[in-house]
Amino acid sequence: MKKLNLLFIAAALVVLAVSSCGKGEKVKPKTEPKLGDNYPTVLNSIVTPDMIDTLKKHGLVINAGTTPPVVDGVFLQAPDICIYDNATPANAGKLFTNYEYQFLNQDNSKYTVTVNYSNAIVGADDSGTDGSATYIAGQGNFFTVFAEVTGTLNGVTYKELQVLTGELAPTGLKNFQWAFLMKSKTDDPGDHKVAKVGTIRIFNDKDGFSEKQATFTTNSFTQNLMQNAIRQDGKPILAASTGQN
Repeated sequence: MKKLNLLFIAAALVVLAVSSCGKGEKVKPKTEPKLGDNYPTVLNSIVTPDMIDTLKKHGLVINAGTTPPVVDGVFLQAPDICIYDNATPANAGKLFTNYEYQFLNQDNSKYTVTVNYSNAIVGADDSGTDGSATYIAGQGNFFTVFAEVTGTLNGVTYKELQVLTGELAPTGLKNFQWAFLMKSKTDDPGDHKVAKVGTIRIFNDKDGFSEKQATFTTNSFTQNLMQNAIRQDGKPILAASTGQN
């Protein structure tokens, strides 16, 4: 009986030893890579280094820094030309509707700013605002805004990460660009009304300057530059977040 007890104790010790080794080898949770010190820390909540690298690779200028200029006012991006589309590569080089962007309520102690946008046509059909998180980086006159927006187009509600970047000038923005990553949307069979989830598009102001506007309203535009024009492929100029076209 004594031998049996000793064998039982020895077996129990082996089990405890194996169990202890298992606990010591517990896999640590994977941590996401972080942006460097040249970006506001708060940006890590909505963007990753991989996202920034992808946008840079395809032509978007990202302005790092923790001392951004105060970007306040309404600016018109026109003509609005697509330079990259991962879902429909043929869209690169095509014109889309012009856009107005409004920036206000900037707080550089928190790196926050409010963004509203609308395509600049009478009875605009694509408009939205930042719904949860909008942050700004930059230095000197150069800035980049990262905005989680909610918009509507053709009756579909969508959520995008928009990245807005450029150089502040006395009468507008130099080399203004914007990009979006489509994150989600309401029912849209065939992705005909709004770009499919995962789509990335990047746009330039074709003439390199986005003029400052007196007010944020599309109804003041009876005919805004290229808005009533037809693309070279014979199709009308469409909103930036539109679906298959």
